Amino acid sequence: MATWQIHKAQTLLAHALDEYCPVSHAAAACRLSKGHFARLFKESVGLPPHRWLTRQRIEAAKTMLRDTDFPLSEIALECGFCEQAHMCRVFRKWLGTTPGAWRKSVVPDCADASPGTAAHPGHRN
Repeated sequence: MATWQIHKAQTLLAHALDEYCPVSHAAAACRLSKGHFARLFKESVGLPPHRWLTRQRIEAAKTMLRDTDFPLSEIALECGFCEQAHMCRVFRKWLGTTPGAWRKSVVPDCADASPGTAAHPGHRN
């Protein structure tokens, strides 16, 4: 994949964390067929597009878990998971722990904060 195509695809997919962005949309933006795009993306980035996007969603969730005291349900939606249970399943599969347990391990006093008081740059009111 050309550098511009990798950048374009990653930008499109990353900006669509909280919405549906089919691989076919990124493929079209890179002027490639869906199958060819998926193969070249995996060769260039090391992960298929969907797994790469899942990893970005997990990283975004980890940032929000660490830097905010938003409830898990809100974080799940902000990061593109269809619901809290979906985020928990994916989080456990990828990291071997739940989002709540991960948050407690990196923010030991997280139970002392009142929900929704910390600001997050991407938060929508």
